[in-house]
Amino acid sequence: MEFYRDDPAKVVGTARWDSREAVLERAEDEATGRAILRIFRPTPVVADDAALRTLSGRGESVLEPGSLDWFREAALTRAPTIGLTPRFVPDMEPGEGYDPAAQYRKFGEQMSRFASGES
Repeated sequence: MEFYRDDPAKVVGTARWDSREAVLERAEDEATGRAILRIFRPTPVVADDAALRTLSGRGESVLEPGSLDWFREAALTRAPTIGLTPRFVPDMEPGEGYDPAAQYRKFGEQMSRFASGES
């Protein structure tokens, strides 16, 4: 995941999910690094995402730390409050990762496979 401020072409920091926690990969300065680590502090995140609700549910959901969904929602909800914008960038080489024959998997399962490094 990349973060930028005003100019999308100027990435100020990157973080990745290692299947257990968020890992800061780089930051333009120490203050930005601390800010990115604060985004991923291990506390629950509230998300208003229909994909996270039960079939007849409505309203917000609480995501506990420790999942790829939590990582995504933490970035989307917390980064704007400190002036950063997250951008999701796949960590794959061209030609790997997407398997058209694997359409039987749900999107979340496929993304979890990508995040864990499985082929």
